[in-house]
Amino acid sequence: GSIIINQPRTVNVAIKAEVTYCKLELGRILPVLDRLNRDEDPALYVDWLEQLMKVIIKASRVQGLARDDELGELLAKAETHLT
Repeated sequence: GSIIINQPRTVNVAIKAEVTYCKLELGRILPVLDRLNRDEDPALYVDWLEQLMKVIIKASRVQGLARDDELGELLAKAETHLT
C-alpha cells in the first residue's frame, strides 16, 4: 500500500481558520467579561467565563502551532479573568 501525506497547505488552512475563529471568539467574549461585575451577577459572569475557558483551551493549542501575535495578546488578556 501507499502512504498518502496531506499537503502542508491543507493543514495551514485549517490552522488559520482555527486561529481566526479563536480571535473572533475572544474578541466577542473578553469585552463582555470586562463589563460584567462578578459580584452583581455571579451566574452570568460564570456563564461567560465558561465560554472563555473553552476558547482558551482551543486557542492555546492552536497558538502552539501558529504563533499568532494577536492571538497571543488576546490569550494574555483572557488569562487575567482566570485569577
